[in-house]
Parts: sequence; structure tokens; C-alpha cells
Amino acid sequence: LGAMRIAKEKIRRTDLRPVLVRRGAHGKRGKPVSVEANFFRLLLDKLKGTAYHYDVAIEPDRPKKFYRPVFAQFCRENYPGAMLAFDGQKNAYTTRKLSDKKAKVVFQPDDGGKQREYTVQVKEAAQLDLGVLKTYMKSNEETMAKPMSAIQCLDVVLRSAYENNPNFVRVSVCRIWCGNCCLKDSLIVVAL
Repeated sequence: LGAMRIAKEKIRRTDLRPVLVRRGAHGKRGKPVSVEANFFRLLLDKLKGTAYHYDVAIEPDRPKKFYRPVFAQFCRENYPGAMLAFDGQKNAYTTRKLSDKKAKVVFQPDDGGKQREYTVQVKEAAQLDLGVLKTYMKSNEETMAKPMSAIQCLDVVLRSAYENNPNFVRVSVCRIWCGNCCLKDSLIVVAL
């Protein structure tokens, strides 16, 4: 990057203007394509006001494909009745305040593989105000800062609902839209 130089005289202000195309206008080049889009409006009326973010450490750190089932087993044994949304790596979210724990989990893979022992540690990282999501979505101000920690929490919760469900398949990348703005990159899933 240090060797790259941009000639300022090549970029003119007129080159940077956005192009607005009126509805129903058809271009002269290229082929028309059909695009199907799916999205669900987020209704946040019943959203809890507070969520708790927990840092998760799993040892040994290989293989990563076992993180989700190991963490699920850890939760069943140490937090019975608690619902935690896990991102599959190092973050978990819940609406209940939980005590920090470190425990060993003996995990047997479903494929008949070798039984392994993991150490899982859960430590509270932050308390999140989810009310900022409602405020942000109702706001028309483009200058308002995005509540990224609350958005990340919502994203992990929405993903965890289908992550271990065999009726859903990851398809591609999309975005979570709020009015005229993009909140966060996310995944599209298809129900089988």
C-alpha cells in the first residue's frame, strides 16, 4: 500500500456524483434480470430492555466445529433453564444475569469420534441496553451513531435460532435493513 500512489488530477468531483435512476427506467446496455428479495420487519415492542454479554473461552481451541455442541452441553450442565445465544466463537448473550463459571465438559461427538475433555469458561463482559435499538430504529437522523453492541447481540440471537437446526441451510450474505439504512451484514437462511 505504501508504494501505491493516486494521481489527484485523475479524480474529478463530477466523477463522484451518485446516479439516480427513476422508477421504471430501463437501461440500454446489459440484460434485465429478475431479483427476488426477502426480509422481515423487526418488531421490537416486546424486546427485553437489558441483555448480558459474556465472553466464552473454550480449551483446547481445536477443532472449532465442536464449539457449539460443547457450549450447549456446558449450558445444560451449568445453567439449566437459561437460554444463551452463542456466536460459535467467543461471545454469548442472554437476558438473565448469570454467575461466571469455569467447568470441564466431556464431549462425545455424534459421528462416533473420540471422546474429548474441554474446559469452558464464561465471564460477564458487559450489560447492554437494548432500548437503544428502538430509539435508533425510530430515529430519522442519519447522524445518529449506530448502537453496534446491541446490533451484534440481536444478530447473534437471530442466528442462534437456526444454527443447530437441520431444517435451515446457510445460503448467502445479506444485510439487516432498518428503513433506509443498513444495520449489519448478516446471513440469509432457507427453511427446508
